[in-house]
Amino acid sequence: MTETASIRTLVFDLDDTLYAEADYVRSGFAAVDAWLRERGVAEGFLARANTHFAAGVRGRIFDAALADLGLAPSPEMIGAMVGVYRRHRPEIRLDAAVAALLDSLRGHFALGLITDGPAVMQRGKIDALGLARWFDCIVVTDELGREFWKPHPEGFRRVMASLPGGYVYIGDNPAKDFVAPRALGWRTVRMRRRGGEHDAATAAPGAGPDWEIAALPELPAVIPLLNSPASASATPMVSSELLHVINLVRTNKGLPSLGEIQPHHRLREDIGFDSLDLAELTARIDEEFGVDVFAEGLVYQAGEVDERIARGRRVR
Repeated sequence: MTETASIRTLVFDLDDTLYAEADYVRSGFAAVDAWLRERGVAEGFLARANTHFAAGVRGRIFDAALADLGLAPSPEMIGAMVGVYRRHRPEIRLDAAVAALLDSLRGHFALGLITDGPAVMQRGKIDALGLARWFDCIVVTDELGREFWKPHPEGFRRVMASLPGGYVYIGDNPAKDFVAPRALGWRTVRMRRRGGEHDAATAAPGAGPDWEIAALPELPAVIPLLNSPASASATPMVSSELLHVINLVRTNKGLPSLGEIQPHHRLREDIGFDSLDLAELTARIDEEFGVDVFAEGLVYQAGEVDERIARGRRVR
């Protein structure tokens, strides 16, 4: 991997970006379950808590799981369980591919971390994952005060005071992760983890990321694209030529034309294409530009199509 001209610092979110947050949740439930059994309070908490979590329950899982067991816990008991959950030593780890990525990035970029959440909990995660070996600057916003959680810009300013300019922020939550870094002139990448807490979330207008990836090992391929002139605008778009071709395909299937398409928009989920539409898109691009966009493998986002068209033109 080689450094790019302007990007010198990569800053990551923690939960559902560097690792799957659900792993921490299940680890915490197991710690609470052990604590309850040691005190002879309840058997079976773990299975019920995991069931409620998988069903989408949030905020009152402890109450719901204990109610399933015929218990009506006091606020003091729930508070004690929350304390066990937050202070337990989590059984979590980085995927080998993520650790290898950080090893690779470490030699070429300064690395930072900004994370929200109760400080004791976030520090426990950081220690369990062994992140200190990779990161030059770690900001746990709760240590500054609850009011400094994202989208407050203070955590990002702390990184800017410690690490060189040319920043990219990689996070998973479009509701809060990209507001401050965009305002500060950073590039932004969304890590959309399948099945993650914010997988289906959408950003407010003007608050979305510059790019989107489905797995962190995709990041090195995106960094040069973020350095391109088109990415310097607040809201990068695909080329007008590609927009025209995509709208021809959409019109053929009875869908309205799109006024704009951002590079991270997915061909299937966001633009609405199925396999037949993708085949038509491929044929139209080949006819219009003389480029087979799938010759190098599958593409998932509009920006990838644009990049392959541009690259194909250069080699002709």
